Amino acid sequence: MQSESKSKLEEPESKTNKALIGMMLLGNALHTAADGLAVGAAFSKSAGDGLSTSFAVLFHEIPHAVGTFAIFVSCGLSLLRSLGLLSFSYVCSYIGVIIGALLGSSLNLTAWIFAVIAGMFIYIALAEMIPEMFSAITQRASDRRYFVVLQNVGLLLGFIIMMLLAGFEDKIRNALQ
Repeated sequence: MQSESKSKLEEPESKTNKALIGMMLLGNALHTAADGLAVGAAFSKSAGDGLSTSFAVLFHEIPHAVGTFAIFVSCGLSLLRSLGLLSFSYVCSYIGVIIGALLGSSLNLTAWIFAVIAGMFIYIALAEMIPEMFSAITQRASDRRYFVVLQNVGLLLGFIIMMLLAGFEDKIRNALQ
């Protein structure tokens, strides 16, 4: 029994999953570049729009970065290497900011950039959420109605909040100035 426990201690705790790390790095780089594109386009429109977009991106990136860091560490990378890869992927956001600012100011493509980026993020969110919602419903057949109602209330609440923010954007902006 002691030899068994010694061999477990000598083995690495987790193997490095290079494919997962590569896919996470590529996906995170594309994601941050798209965020940077939106921030750059927003700043080309106005400083207020750029600042509000920057805060929105910052607040959604914090949990995303923590999750990516946790995946890197769980794949067997050291803390320093995980931070390095995460930092590399966030450099792509600066490239996106520069491209977004150039396209938004010189070619006046701000509205198109916003439409494409919003469409990409809505697609990604729904492509991830819908299967997860269905699996939660099918796993708990006894509470199926409760989960369907709760999920739809959550989706509708998010939609209503976004519509209210869009409808009262000018009043909110004037109140903050």
